[in-house]
Amino acid sequence: MSHSSHTDAAPPLKMGLKLPNSKLCMWLFLGTEIMFFTALIGTYIVLRLSSIDVEGNRAWPTNEVTHILTVAGAVNTFVLIFSSFLVVKSHEQVARGDFRWGLINLLAVFVCAVLFLGIKGYEYSGKIQHDILPGRVPETRQQAIEKAVNEIGAIAALDASQLGPSDRGADIKSALKAEHEKLETLLRQEKLTIEETERRVLELAGDERFAEQIKSGVRMYFIYTVRQQEKKDTGHPHSQYHIPYGNLFASCYFTMTGFHAIHVIVGLIIFFFPIKKGLLKGLDEADAQYIENAGLYWHFVDLVWIFLFPLIYIVQF
Repeated sequence: MSHSSHTDAAPPLKMGLKLPNSKLCMWLFLGTEIMFFTALIGTYIVLRLSSIDVEGNRAWPTNEVTHILTVAGAVNTFVLIFSSFLVVKSHEQVARGDFRWGLINLLAVFVCAVLFLGIKGYEYSGKIQHDILPGRVPETRQQAIEKAVNEIGAIAALDASQLGPSDRGADIKSALKAEHEKLETLLRQEKLTIEETERRVLELAGDERFAEQIKSGVRMYFIYTVRQQEKKDTGHPHSQYHIPYGNLFASCYFTMTGFHAIHVIVGLIIFFFPIKKGLLKGLDEADAQYIENAGLYWHFVDLVWIFLFPLIYIVQF
């Protein structure tokens, strides 16, 4: 009995890896992202280990001085880990046809991402309030004095109408300008200490003519009030007028957490599309592959934070 040759022929070979092209592309993309964050983390470790004082001791700013909120970082870590679990559940449910719960879990992931960014925004607001920003942190006592004098000078340079009513603005401006010139003279003569600067700032803040501008425009006054509250609460003020290596810390902190936050925002955009489809048309089994790829990206975002959290918030070295 004869058989046609094609019935016994082996199936054609298919070249390549046994995974969808979209998944392969996601893995390749994540490979480049791993190299990017490895470079950031490696640079941070080198800079931190090389930050020493004149006696050779580690001089990297502590969490208390830089207002690092360990509890906030820990909560964000839990939020991301929980959201990664929800992504896995969503993919599993959509793959087996449980589209309603798959969509609910995607919505929960989206809420977790927004919550993460909200907590991070709260942390950033504290840094901005204390002026712990790259290039703005006085790192020595002299820089703290100069910053206070310059901020007083900036207020004295305002238009008279901004300093008071039309009949008093010019006099207020002239008085504040005279005070600023006295401070500049002492600064040039190297006779202005940080204690004396603090005293002069408090005197100006107590003068009703320009109290409002000094209290809002001179960072030393704000830090003084924070220190007084800390002394009252704990008996030991940890906020400082100057922070050695403060600008380096701020640069590293905002660069690493900022790029991570950008990746969280990208994750929000990625999850937005299946959520929109699920709410308007409903999900189907074909969406399982998209959710799996999105989950791979989200697990990477989670993993990066698991490295950043202990390095920035916990480990002391």
